[in-house]
Amino acid sequence: MAKWVPNAEEVGPGETVGRRLFDQPSLVGATDQKAALRSLDYRNFEDDRDGEVSLDRLGKGNPEKATMRYLTSRAEAAGKARTPSKTFDGWTAIKVKKLVEHKNLKLAIVASPLSGLRPELGQENDLSANIFHCHVSALDNTDPYFFALHLQALFEKHGTLEISPNSASPSLFKKILFRIIGVISRLAEKSR
Repeated sequence: MAKWVPNAEEVGPGETVGRRLFDQPSLVGATDQKAALRSLDYRNFEDDRDGEVSLDRLGKGNPEKATMRYLTSRAEAAGKARTPSKTFDGWTAIKVKKLVEHKNLKLAIVASPLSGLRPELGQENDLSANIFHCHVSALDNTDPYFFALHLQALFEKHGTLEISPNSASPSLFKKILFRIIGVISRLAEKSR
């Protein structure tokens, strides 16, 4: 069990929350295509829930390793349950304060721990249980596509990438790093 036990009623402004990152389909065999300038795919911020996007509470302040270990097994199980199955790569993390302080689109973050589908296994062994679950929603009736793009922009500007503690091959993060290096190189060339 993780050392930090979050408040089940509210998410504090100093907490770090994260959106799970799963591999996304891309063009296969298109070697002449330019890489996207964005480092995060907006599809990682789309959710099936109306007006809500699911998040994990990663730490009371900074992301905590014990919490991330607890969440990793749940994220990997969630990825395998998808059709088609997806590989869990880690999280994009942000401080709650940075997520909710935007003046044009007011967001609310609500603690919403999941009790699990198999209580007989206990909170620790039931991978559908998640005491660190919360969700973010827009306080007005925002279009889901715009909401996903807004979250993507906030996480790119103020967020960090957290690699899964169980990850043997952080391929997504290598791709993102190479994209960022490429963008910086192109910007440096243009400024000459």
